[in-house]
Amino acid sequence: MLEDIVARVSTIHSPDDPEFARWLSEVADIGGFDQGVQRRAYLAALERFPDAAGLIASYGWFLSAQGEYARVLDVVEAAGRRGVRDPELMIMRAITLMRASRYEAALEAFVQLFCAIPQAAIEESMLMYFLFLLSRRTSYDHDRVISEIARLGALHPSLNQSGLTERLRTLHETQIRRIYSGEKRATGFVLFADLVSSTQYKAQFPDRWQARTIHFLMYTRLTFKYMGFDFLKFIGDEVMMFRPFGSPEEATRIAKEFYDFVFSRDSWYPVEANRFNPAYDIDLGETGSPHELKVKLYIGEVRDALVFSPNGDELYDLIGEDVDRAARLKEMGTDNVAIVDEGFRGYLAANRGHYETAFDELRWTARFKGFSKRIPFYGRTIPDASR
Repeated sequence: MLEDIVARVSTIHSPDDPEFARWLSEVADIGGFDQGVQRRAYLAALERFPDAAGLIASYGWFLSAQGEYARVLDVVEAAGRRGVRDPELMIMRAITLMRASRYEAALEAFVQLFCAIPQAAIEESMLMYFLFLLSRRTSYDHDRVISEIARLGALHPSLNQSGLTERLRTLHETQIRRIYSGEKRATGFVLFADLVSSTQYKAQFPDRWQARTIHFLMYTRLTFKYMGFDFLKFIGDEVMMFRPFGSPEEATRIAKEFYDFVFSRDSWYPVEANRFNPAYDIDLGETGSPHELKVKLYIGEVRDALVFSPNGDELYDLIGEDVDRAARLKEMGTDNVAIVDEGFRGYLAANRGHYETAFDELRWTARFKGFSKRIPFYGRTIPDASR
């Protein structure tokens, strides 16, 4: 049956025939079954229509998917010598040169592309590829990238007139620079709040799990936001937040506020989280109800973490060894237990009195891949979460 598709191209009289477009679509689908037949189909079609740009592009992308980059470039350049000019072939050439690690040639190919087609036809992904290549060439020196963009505009004034160089500058500042700058760093407490046994609950109560999960996520986000924590992200049924501090004295105060907030029996969290739990029926909510929210918490110190904004807005994320350690330690928790690291425990103990022994209840050490020493951590049971 697949060979019938190959043979059918002989019945098509022109690449402009709508039947040819349908045939090309069928050939593209062959790849999941037999790439050898797919190759023969392309070659059979090229014998009939050697200058069909869409066919050449389809064959070129097929070759690229097989890693045959030299062959892709041969096909595109041969088409160019025959006078075939098409933006997709130019795009293919630039991307293929990049994939073949011919970076300088790829940069030049992108410039040729930018000069040859209207700006409206240039997709943002092409500009991003170009900027990644420029960043690589300049060893990720952002001032040099801007200088290179200015030089590009001077060599090709039409790119300034079309606004393309301004698009490049804007994308560099709002996207590329955020990835590579490493200019902003932060120290503070990172918090993870995780809803326990949510997978099991979903299986048992498929009609309630969504409302219950959303309530937990949003209530947790709102609650700790009132405490001054910045929301970072949701990770499934888990909330990640961060409270920066600028001095040991501030950290000591924040540690006390957090402890009092979570461990007092009249706190909003988690007692109040269950009070407004939409999964409860009117007459339910007692301890032991299957709908009761059970949470595990982790809070620990993060020093000098890299701050970046993945979406280019006010939200941000953190990267650093302490963040990595926190991600490992948070997995050690269990329902209605708060886990803290040595840093948080030390700041809390600086408040004296009962705070000095607040996390003597549970003590552990563990070794994690990527860390040379065993890491101590501490736990305390969160008060009864019933209404």
